[in-house]
Amino acid sequence: MVVDKIMEYVLSKRNDHLDWKPNTGHSYNEESQGIKPRVCSSCGRSMTRRPNKFKEGTFWWGCSGYPKCKYTEKE
Repeated sequence: MVVDKIMEYVLSKRNDHLDWKPNTGHSYNEESQGIKPRVCSSCGRSMTRRPNKFKEGTFWWGCSGYPKCKYTEKE
């Protein structure tokens, strides 16, 4: 009886998220996509282009020296 209620709850939550898609477009190799690599103005290391979790299709740049260097830039 309790197991049935739990399964009903789990299935209802799963069905709420059937349209979920992972944020695609992660780019570790910027040069192959014609994007000029950037250098961190704080520490001089290379920067990595990353997808924005909150706005699909947009990106930001983060220092490859994270967590020692937390410098970021908007694209």
